[in-house]
Amino acid sequence: MALWRTAGLPNLARTLDSCDRDDFDTSLGGGAPGWQQILLNLTTLYGFILPTGYINTGAWSIGNEMVYYSLTPIIVVAYNRSVGFGNLLLLLALAVGAGFAFSWLNPTATLAAQWALYVNPFNNLFLFVFGISLYYNTAGQRWSRGGALAAMVVALATFSLYPVSGDQILIVTGLNRFVFSAAAVLLVLSFYKLELDLPRALATPLTQLGLATYGVYLLHPLVRLVCHRALPDAGVFVLIPLTIALTLLVSLVVYHRIELPMMQIGKRLTRPQPQPAHAI
Repeated sequence: MALWRTAGLPNLARTLDSCDRDDFDTSLGGGAPGWQQILLNLTTLYGFILPTGYINTGAWSIGNEMVYYSLTPIIVVAYNRSVGFGNLLLLLALAVGAGFAFSWLNPTATLAAQWALYVNPFNNLFLFVFGISLYYNTAGQRWSRGGALAAMVVALATFSLYPVSGDQILIVTGLNRFVFSAAAVLLVLSFYKLELDLPRALATPLTQLGLATYGVYLLHPLVRLVCHRALPDAGVFVLIPLTIALTLLVSLVVYHRIELPMMQIGKRLTRPQPQPAHAI
């Protein structure tokens, strides 16, 4: 269903972005995108062909996603065959990630100068495989609430306190790459294993926030741009809260009006059709 969700919102964001922006986040020469780039974005094939060919800000990760979805059946089949066999694929993905972190990305150059290499889908593939591996490797395990919270604190402390200074390239190269990646995996695992019953007054808004996150990721640059143009003289203390509030509101509306219907269409189209009795 994630594939169908991906088919709706990014295309809306690309359309709005193309209509509203004077500059485009693209490697195809700048200016307005041509029909080839628009087609690659509408079909999300740029992730396979030209990972830097996205139009709206941050959409490089959507291209990465589509590559990962195409590889998901292979990963799942491997893990269904045996956890050890699936973990071999994880090790292979880690080896490729290490190649980017220790060899192919240059820590003495800026991340911006190496952006095309960084957004290569195979650079972050090990993180996607890790997400699947967490289920297969820990599905039968029960963690205490204290253990899950402790793991969460360790992960957050790593993000907050681990010392790195300089260009962003230093976060995604060398040992630092795997320190922060390990913290990310640990954070996901701690949430996965945390059993926590929240009161409805807290659970409901947090659930809605979770539903809105995909829209927040893709739409916040557009909302920020609209707010800035509508209120050019407003200060940051006005623009930042306004952008946050409007982004959440717009993202929730888009989820219920576009993303959810697209996922429902996907469910209907992919639901196995019952066979007539005489065909069994």
